[in-house]
Amino acid sequence: MTVKYREGSGDFTQDNLQVDLTTSTGQAVTGSPWVTAETPVCTIGTLCEGEALQLQGLASAKDHAGYTGSGFAAGFENVGNSMTFATTVQQAGSYDLAMRYANNRGGDGQLETRTLSIVVDGGTPVTLRLPAGESWDEWKQTTAALDLTAGKHTIRIERSASDSGRVNVDSLAVVPSGAAYPTPTPRHRRSGLRLRCGL
Repeated sequence: MTVKYREGSGDFTQDNLQVDLTTSTGQAVTGSPWVTAETPVCTIGTLCEGEALQLQGLASAKDHAGYTGSGFAAGFENVGNSMTFATTVQQAGSYDLAMRYANNRGGDGQLETRTLSIVVDGGTPVTLRLPAGESWDEWKQTTAALDLTAGKHTIRIERSASDSGRVNVDSLAVVPSGAAYPTPTPRHRRSGLRLRCGL
């Protein structure tokens, strides 16, 4: 495990302290402690980076090619792992939760279609199916239909007890049913964090 701190940036915060480690299966994981920010907002029709959402049991990673943004949300290894965001719907109707993800041979040794659950405002879960790709560097897209009322919503994508998880999420969007996936932004350059101590 390596702990990185941005020199001269003041007290430790999620913006200047980073922890990097490699799991027993070889997956590189990066995390920032003290994440206490409000639930991120993902505007309808806008691409939202997975690593920028509220993550529980997941971490931002960069160990596979082709991601957008500053990395991707890695894991869904355990039941309860989740990513959460808020959105506001102007007009009630049918929407798609569209996701850009990678799925290959997981830590359980299986190469198969994986599942996650989408939970809107604590309601009944909707299953999101994520077919396997050729490698962890192949980013695929999938969608699940949602019926949303007008107003504010909290959407959680989680690994429930009935889900298989073990996928990486690059980005997602809530779009009107059948609409195209929003264009991703170019990948950001690595931050200027400097190694301060190693464990």
